[in-house]
This record gives sequence, C-alpha cells and structure tokens, in this order.
Amino acid sequence: MSETSPRPVRRSDEHYTPIASAYTTSAIHAQGADLARLVELAALPAGALVLDVGTGTGHTGLAFAAAGAKFVGLDMTRAMLAEARGLATTRGVVFSPALGVAEALPLADGAFDAVVCRYCAHHFNDVGAAIHEMARVVRPGGIVLLDDHIAPEDDAADELINRLDWLRDPSHRREPRLSEYERWFSDAGLRVTTIEHRRERIDADGWFARAQTAPEREADARELMATATPALRDLFAITSSPAGFDLHAVIIAARR
Repeated sequence: MSETSPRPVRRSDEHYTPIASAYTTSAIHAQGADLARLVELAALPAGALVLDVGTGTGHTGLAFAAAGAKFVGLDMTRAMLAEARGLATTRGVVFSPALGVAEALPLADGAFDAVVCRYCAHHFNDVGAAIHEMARVVRPGGIVLLDDHIAPEDDAADELINRLDWLRDPSHRREPRLSEYERWFSDAGLRVTTIEHRRERIDADGWFARAQTAPEREADARELMATATPALRDLFAITSSPAGFDLHAVIIAARR
C-alpha cells in the first residue's frame, strides 16, 4: 500500500484558513477522553515543555497546559494559530506559536520534554519524516505521543476509509495503518511503550458541515457509505439513519 495518496490533495493551509474557527468549537477536537489520556501517559512534571505538532486551534496543547506544562503549538496554517492564540488568552495560558511543517520542524534538537501530535498526521506529506523530526526535538528519555485515526490492515477497508476522508476533506492525504506507524517509530529510534485502540463515532451530517464539504463530494461520500459491502459496513459500523460510522483510532506512546 502506497504511503501517499495518488489522489490530488489540497494544501492544508488553503483548506483550513476559511474554516479555522469551526475547529475551536468542534467537540471531537475540543473534548474526548483521549485528551486526558495523553496527559496521563506523558506524566510530566509542572513546567515541562511540550511541543504540539499540528496544534490546529490549540486543544491538545491547552490540555497539557491545564496540567501545568508549557507548550509550543506548531501549525502550517496562520488562521489556526490565531484561533489557538485567542483560545489560550481566554484561558489565561501563555501560548508560543510556531509556523512550520512537521517534516522540517523549525526547532532545536532535544528541546522538548514531550512531543504530541493529535488528529493531524493524516495530512502530512511524509509521516515517517515527521516522526523522525519529533524524535529529533524531544530530549533523551522524553516521550512522543501520537493520537490519530488509522486505516485497518485490510486493503479494501484501507481504500474505503481513505477515500471517504478525502472526499470529505481534499487536504486529507492518508490514514496510515498501525503496522506503518510501528515501523516509522522504530526507524526513528523511538521505543514504543503503549498502543491503545479505540473507536470514534462520527455523525456524518456534522462531519461534512464542519469541513464545508462541497455538495458533489458529500454526495459521492454518502454513496460510498451506502454501497459499501456488508463486511465493510460491519467493520466501520456504517448506518444510514442517522448517517454515521466509526473511525478506528489509536494512541501510540514512545520514548527516545
């Protein structure tokens, strides 16, 4: 399976600039037991420095800040960083923004106690390179945490979920498989200590609305769900009324 999608992919900054504010209030990004679990797994002392890669509107970094950490939020979309700054200000948190891409972090070697990346790696041009960069900027003994949706190991399931995500959001590149993540972490010199699976229920109406999916792309995505094989409908718990499905997700924790 190719590690990058052959479909035309829109730059994330172009896609997210006009819709950044929707992610400030998005429940799936602002809430979720996985946020508290990331903080728990990191087990950082007060004052620890955290890098949030693909911070978006800052929800993940702010969860660490609420537990006493300092955080730098990196994103390639200026509008997202502006939203994050506003949200941090309302919570009385000092926010240090960094503009850049995950594959070439504009940050010093070993500068952070922890690096976290939540709901963003599926947009990266080169996930393996990004994980190498996360390993580079975390201190020896520090922790790298990745929290994202994954594709099942089955080819047909991989194709369905990635096409569905791409139709909904043309900046989507690819949800990798867990086996790929495990290889990338190992290649980067990171020792995986925790892998936790979960499912996230997606309400299709809200999912399309948040991304402002073009009507013709939304229609194609709904058709893709409606015509999925019984095995795929069962794997992703696809329903028609209300329209929805399950995304497969994972938290990976690793030490340098």
